[in-house]
Amino acid sequence: MQYAFFVDFDGTITLEDTCDMLLMRYGNSRLWGINEQWENKEISTRECITNCLAEMRLTPEAIHQVVREAAIDPHFKSFLAMTQEQGYPVYIVSDGYAQIIQGVLARECLQVPYYANELHYDDHYTVSFPHFAKECGRCGTCKTSLIKQLAKPGVHRVYLGDGTSDFCAAAGCDTIFARGKLAQYCRAQQIPYRDFQSFQEVLLWWETVTKG
Repeated sequence: MQYAFFVDFDGTITLEDTCDMLLMRYGNSRLWGINEQWENKEISTRECITNCLAEMRLTPEAIHQVVREAAIDPHFKSFLAMTQEQGYPVYIVSDGYAQIIQGVLARECLQVPYYANELHYDDHYTVSFPHFAKECGRCGTCKTSLIKQLAKPGVHRVYLGDGTSDFCAAAGCDTIFARGKLAQYCRAQQIPYRDFQSFQEVLLWWETVTKG
């Protein structure tokens, strides 16, 4: 059987959500309120990010600081080595920022295809959404559409995530590793999933799969 792995970035590969890191450092009660509206599906990702960026007035140094400080799961590199050895693709699908993902991967000397929202700086930050799907409009990056594009027919799709932007995408996959809000959603919707706290659980699962 062929496999393809789709992995959320913030709070899944990273130990802390990098968007939350920015909010904690440069946010205020109004911005946390906007974020709560997004969590409650009252506003879209595009509305949330656009409103937050307008008020935070981030600088490139703020982004670079997050890139320097965002720690990754200690077993993520072993997970990548396993998938590369077996020849199975890994894709990062994120409703966060491509520049942060790119920076963290470069810092760790890793090369992984990623799909995320794009930041643009010209006196202040603006954002574009190259992977937006207008049919839904909820997320900036439509992970469901990306999975449909990237996974060939018959491939076993494995999803790893922790947040609300993972709900739809995970539900369309064959094996789900979930924690946080995604795990709560799976339980509420009676969607089978595997609980995980780190990529070590994924590696242990893979040992059982390969041993048959």
